Amino acid sequence: MDTVTQRRFGATSDGREVRAFRLAHPGGLTVELLELGATLMSLKVPIDEGLREVALGCDTVADYETQSAALGAVVGRCANRTAHGKLLIDGRVHQLDLNHGAHHLHGGARGFGQQVWRGEPRADARGPSVRFSRRSPAGEGGYPGTLDVHVDYTLAQEARLWIEYGATTDAVTAVNLSNHAYFNLADGGRTDCAGHTLSVQADRYMETDREQIPTGRLLPVDGTPLDLRAPRRLREGLESPHEALVAASGYDHALVFQEPRDLGDPVARAISPDGRLAMSMWTDQPTVQLYTGNFLEGTPARGGGAYGPFAGFALETQGYIDATRHPTLPSMVLRPGETYTHRTAFAFETR
Repeated sequence: MDTVTQRRFGATSDGREVRAFRLAHPGGLTVELLELGATLMSLKVPIDEGLREVALGCDTVADYETQSAALGAVVGRCANRTAHGKLLIDGRVHQLDLNHGAHHLHGGARGFGQQVWRGEPRADARGPSVRFSRRSPAGEGGYPGTLDVHVDYTLAQEARLWIEYGATTDAVTAVNLSNHAYFNLADGGRTDCAGHTLSVQADRYMETDREQIPTGRLLPVDGTPLDLRAPRRLREGLESPHEALVAASGYDHALVFQEPRDLGDPVARAISPDGRLAMSMWTDQPTVQLYTGNFLEGTPARGGGAYGPFAGFALETQGYIDATRHPTLPSMVLRPGETYTHRTAFAFETR
């Protein structure tokens, strides 16, 4: 039977209660979610007679509050980097919080991943589902406009997890949400992810400068370790001397999907090192940030201890990064009367 259960998980450092939700599907796929950050904190896939953990996570609210890797969190209002925190809309510059050196990252020091959302089970014909919602006041992180935002997690048939976002605003603003789950299909992060095989149907990537700030140019992946149109072991890229990988200490790049494309087709596929578990990804977004956890070392780990570098890889589906500075890129501006939407799904199969 499809089920949604909830429990008290703990309290934040300022005393806010945080609940956890567990979604279970008859096929055995189970997901655990947290109101802090609308976080995907556990994802277990049935294999043989048991369940294999495939997502990185923490044990306590305190661990989630202290870690800086955004494990499983919804990040925003705008995911990724905004150069010098300068958000340019309709000729006006809005100064965003600076929390990544001289730049803005993932919504700032108190972005969506650090906020307590309101979680509620919801009816969905596809399977068990929870909606997390919150109101982001005007000025939060430096962003204009009050934003009403929600994200739905739904377990559907064919061992598929849907993550679906919606947002509206009362004044012009910018929105570019993503989920920052880290995957390790071998063991949930006890070993590194280098042995995974990954393919991504992207023919370009967003060029960045030495501080990983987008230049606005889209470059072809041809002849680089960023060409993942044919399956490639992550280790090949992690050990590559290519300047794009060396500069980022591994994969940390926005890959741009081939267009036109059929949204019914997966855009990425990962296979575990033992070859027994595969994960496919669908999205309606134009890019995905592939990040191999280059700086995860010391992040609190589930079961105690800490994760090491490259313990998991993230596939952060999103719009074009820092697009308000580059008029050649599709806009991420949201206006009153419009609705921001974003759909991504992950499906699992044993081999």
